[in-house]
Amino acid sequence: MSSERSIEQCILEIATGDFDALEWIFKRMRAELMGVAFSVLGDIELSADVIQDTMIRVLETSALFKPETNGRAWIATICRNKAIDAVRRRSRVIYTDLSVHTDTIMYERERKDDLISVYEELSKFDQRDREIFIKHGLQGYTFKTIAAQLEMNAGTVRSRFSRVLTKLRNRLAESQEKQNVR
Repeated sequence: MSSERSIEQCILEIATGDFDALEWIFKRMRAELMGVAFSVLGDIELSADVIQDTMIRVLETSALFKPETNGRAWIATICRNKAIDAVRRRSRVIYTDLSVHTDTIMYERERKDDLISVYEELSKFDQRDREIFIKHGLQGYTFKTIAAQLEMNAGTVRSRFSRVLTKLRNRLAESQEKQNVR
């Protein structure tokens, strides 16, 4: 990985399924994003969660990024908006039943763990399959649009997506079974 990479270049690479580019951005912007989130939230743990949500959002919306935009500012804005959303969610919580609140926290924690597992497993697929999966599964592009972008047959794109989805489900189920055995 070249140190001459730009944030903008990496965002464009993320849109094609390059998780190394996402990691590269995370390593370079983590402290800055912590400052952005903490300035809104005043809570380090919640700020760390917001940074994680920010990186997931960058992954989900990277295809919408315009190359002439300042990538650092684009990501910082996503982080700021995620932090504001967290403040709004926190202010709406009414602590009437602690067990409901605890269940919600556990659900959110499991959901984040599941997302991390999906991204880890997805990184094991080849670049083209990841790109198809991200464009259709996360970014909502149609198979026809993806086929045109990748200069492939729409049927091939559909079958590759289905194959990745099936393998991903099986791998995640195996992973879950291993965790349940422990």
